Amino acid sequence: MDENSNPSQSMAGGDSRWSLFGRGLGLFLGSTIFFMMAVTFVDVVGRYFFNAPLPAADELTKLTMGVSIFAGLPLVTRRREHVTISLLDGLFKGPVLRVRQTSIDVICLGVMGTLCWRLILQAQSLAQYDDKTIFLGAPLPPFAYFMAAMTGVTMIVLAVMIWRDIFAKMSQSKPTETGI
Repeated sequence: MDENSNPSQSMAGGDSRWSLFGRGLGLFLGSTIFFMMAVTFVDVVGRYFFNAPLPAADELTKLTMGVSIFAGLPLVTRRREHVTISLLDGLFKGPVLRVRQTSIDVICLGVMGTLCWRLILQAQSLAQYDDKTIFLGAPLPPFAYFMAAMTGVTMIVLAVMIWRDIFAKMSQSKPTETGI
C-alpha cells in the first residue's frame, strides 16, 4: 500500500530523514524475518528427513521473533497500520474524527512509555543476573535493550505524529497527504 494513498493512515507532514531510517529499519526487519524463515526451514527439513533437528532452533526463533516484532513497531505506528476494530468509526466525522485520532495517539504514547520503562527495568534485571539463553548461551540483556529502544523510537514517532496532526489541524482543514 502506498503510504500517501490514504491521508488518515499517513503521518501529517513529510521527512526525508525518516524515510532513510524507515527503509533501513524495513531492510533489517526483512532480514530478521528471512533468518527466522531459514531457521524454521532447516529445522523442519533436518527433523523430518534426517531425524536431526537444528540445535537451538527454538531459541533462535524466540529471539528473532522478539526482535522482528519490536523492529516493526515504529514502522506500523508511523503508517497507522495496527490491527483495529472499526465498530464505531461511522459515528465520527470531521473534526471529531481528528480529535479521536489524536486522543488515541496520546493514549498509545502513554502505553508505549509504560512499556519502554518496564522493558528497561527488565533489561537491567537481566544484565544484573547475567541471564543467557540455555542452549546457545546468548546474553539476553541486549535483546531487551533493543526492544526498549524500538519502543522509544515508537514513542518519538507517536509524539511527532501528535505534534504534526495538531498543527496540521490548525493550519488546514484536511490532513496533509505526505507521510514521513
